Amino acid sequence: MNAFAAWKHKPVNWAGFYLMSPLFPGGGLADVQQPTLWLGPFCGMPACQIIASVPGKGVCADASAILPPKPICVGRTDEYPGHIACDSQSQSEIVVPMMVSRNKLSAKCQDALSGIGPPELIRAWAGRGDQEEIIVGVLDIDCTQPNGFDQEDIDALQDLTRKVTSACDWLV
Repeated sequence: MNAFAAWKHKPVNWAGFYLMSPLFPGGGLADVQQPTLWLGPFCGMPACQIIASVPGKGVCADASAILPPKPICVGRTDEYPGHIACDSQSQSEIVVPMMVSRNKLSAKCQDALSGIGPPELIRAWAGRGDQEEIIVGVLDIDCTQPNGFDQEDIDALQDLTRKVTSACDWLV
């Protein structure tokens, strides 16, 4: 799976994006009781399709729900509280929050972030941040060796997520 030259010696076994449920057309908001991440594009074994975006529910959940937003680099996934093991071969993981400027979201989503609008939409966006930048999802990458990621990876992946989020249209 790993053809990325910079990680030639990193046994990456899974990489993908999870996005906040309101960003998906027909995001099933009627049943939303808490913010959720939905699986977006990925490469690797089948993964969890929906993850509660609340602290303590795993690495992706923590990276999408704990403020201020920051990447989470886990050296040993089996030691991380609440870790969700989608692939038993994954030994380490890095998750980087994806941030966008609030004004890049639709007026409906901006209102929900301010507590205005349908209750299900307000719940879906709860806790994403009340500053200028809002968490819209995460980039998640797994490795089959312990301590598979370092500060250089964190920096490069933060730069990558900034490029991805700035190139996308978030007006849903």
